[in-house]
Amino acid sequence: LRIDAGGPRAISQLQILESIMEKAHNASIDEIGLPKKKPCELFDLIGGVGTGGLIVILLVVFEMTASEALEAFTDFSVKVFKDVNRDPGMQTQKLKQAVQELLDKYQINPERELISDGDATPHCKLIIPIMHRNHAGTNCILSNFADRRQPPMNLTVAEAMLTTLATPPLFDPVKISKDFSTFEYISGDLGLSNPVREVLVGAHRTFGDEATVACLLSIGCGHLGINRAPSVLDPGTRIHFLERLALDSERPAQEVETQMAHLPLYHRFSVRKGLEVSHGYVWKDIFNITARTATYLEDLEATELVDRCINTLKDENGFTTLERLTQNSCRFNSVHFVDGSSRESIQYDLVKHVRAVGPAHSQDSLEEAIGFLSQPAPDGERFLVIDNVDDPSLDLSRFLPRWVNGVVAITSRNHSRGQSNPVFH
Repeated sequence: LRIDAGGPRAISQLQILESIMEKAHNASIDEIGLPKKKPCELFDLIGGVGTGGLIVILLVVFEMTASEALEAFTDFSVKVFKDVNRDPGMQTQKLKQAVQELLDKYQINPERELISDGDATPHCKLIIPIMHRNHAGTNCILSNFADRRQPPMNLTVAEAMLTTLATPPLFDPVKISKDFSTFEYISGDLGLSNPVREVLVGAHRTFGDEATVACLLSIGCGHLGINRAPSVLDPGTRIHFLERLALDSERPAQEVETQMAHLPLYHRFSVRKGLEVSHGYVWKDIFNITARTATYLEDLEATELVDRCINTLKDENGFTTLERLTQNSCRFNSVHFVDGSSRESIQYDLVKHVRAVGPAHSQDSLEEAIGFLSQPAPDGERFLVIDNVDDPSLDLSRFLPRWVNGVVAITSRNHSRGQSNPVFH
């Protein structure tokens, strides 16, 4: 199970999970009379980032049911995200108080470490990516199990809850003191709002090559809506534009869906309409969130998807091994998902993808980015997806890499686009 970042819209994710857990219980004929399973009893690994990371802690460490987590997070969300204080110091104090109240209510020791000496290996593993404040973009992984190949960061439960939510500039970074040194950490959501690959890699490292996978459930918090290129004269809009790009979890979800579409184990849920926001952590009315989510779950397509998901959850043998699944998720050396709605969005995304490769490309221009993508990849092919190319006057030729080993997929509602390469249309 993997849960995106989404701020207060995470209420929608828990509502979806609650519905799936309820229907899974009702479909288990052999378990009539037995108590409903908790997510930590049904799933072997749960991962999330940002508010998704907090939900992971509620499900795995607190061992809540989906309904209990929905109630707890809704109350927490009102205390923390409603009437946001623009002073990050004051907002951080609100966060600390809400975390402490949650720990007290459920009698969880705030000093309890995610990994405690002498504890048995937990049945349900957790994975929560966070980042160093001074090395944003470099992920650190919080987990509740030891890994000899990569020693885990063993934070306390309270530290983990604060860190997974420490999204700047809303909250201050979290200072962690270990071995006479102090480090500052922030949430992983600004660079990794959808941690599906991190969850797959973590599962592979934990369970091994031959472990089989029956179900990979991914829950989003709704589409952010159309992200239009901002006016050069409006710095506030530009900031929100960049923030929305960073928090957009639907693009990586679409990339993964492209790679796993032929596998019956992958299921993605996310409300399509009604949860759009101007920026990542803006408050939305709880009734609106729950009403939109209920409407989404009543849709025939979502109902059928829930049924397929439950069928895979009942399978104890699995459809494929983790080794094959991670290989499939990395079929291409790199996957670049580009918004093709305008010249500006294409240029922005291409440059962003290449600059993210490393410091050597951090200042690359568009021409340099195209040049880099045109070079042969060291292992495998590059895959470029240019989405929503609906403008018939938009010339794509200057944006296409000149590669030998690579694939370009263009999606458009304009039928004339199919004539650019009729053989593959």
